Amino acid sequence: MSNSFIKLLVSQLVANLADIFFRVTIIANIYIISKSVIATSLVPILIGISSFVASILVPLVTKRLALNKVLSLSQFGKTILLLILVGMFIVMKSVPPLVMYLFVVVISILDGFAAPVSYAIVPRYATDLGKANSALSMSGEATQLVGWGLGGLLFATIGLLSTTLIILLLYIISSFMMLFLPDAVVEVAMPWHLFRNENMIRGVSYMQISKNWFIRFEPNFQTEQNTILFNKLNGELYEVTEVYYDFIDSLRSGTNFQTLLLRKYKTKKEDVFEIENTILKNLISLGVIINE
Repeated sequence: MSNSFIKLLVSQLVANLADIFFRVTIIANIYIISKSVIATSLVPILIGISSFVASILVPLVTKRLALNKVLSLSQFGKTILLLILVGMFIVMKSVPPLVMYLFVVVISILDGFAAPVSYAIVPRYATDLGKANSALSMSGEATQLVGWGLGGLLFATIGLLSTTLIILLLYIISSFMMLFLPDAVVEVAMPWHLFRNENMIRGVSYMQISKNWFIRFEPNFQTEQNTILFNKLNGELYEVTEVYYDFIDSLRSGTNFQTLLLRKYKTKKEDVFEIENTILKNLISLGVIINE
């Protein structure tokens, strides 16, 4: 797995653990203040509604911001909001449930961006999508399994303020790690006639690799670490890592891709076949190349 994916995985694991601690802490605190099951049960309901709202907003936001920026900004927003809440816990003897509901809603909306954006960003940071998605999913499930019990234990043992400070520390760690995630840009799909016009206006060039697929070269975005694939039929753009370009180029030129993996990427001999097979399967599933 790449360093970028490991950073994503660890930052999300820390953030998810902090989110569960936050939910446990708020639920327990509201129950202590109100002594009402109904008031307490409103917390998971508000979290669910907020997550639904976030899922509607995700496509709108990712059109304007790189995926890693969305993750970073949402996590920074959660950190700032929690810092304000910690300040209120310190200054005020008791924060009213309505105020805590407001913090739950806003933090949950920001948190709702994390899961869809994390899964969308995986193809930009990993070549083996199956393993990467599995690792991300397993970390989330493990966090759910451990977080609720551990969060309840923390609240019962050290109290509201200390638990909230631990959550704040975890948020800060996650926010710091997200600063080092490489840019992952999502571009808006365009019809074929706009694709031609853009080619002339922006100086973008294309290399055809199959009937409907092209490699897109954009001077202001293209680097040695990424390649953009363009589908002529639906206008969709896919950003893939450099190794995909090398694989496609090896098919065109007839060079030995396994040798390239050993020399250029310093891949272990036992991993060469698996990497080549994974890239081939991913390109076939997209329809970039045909399995003959």
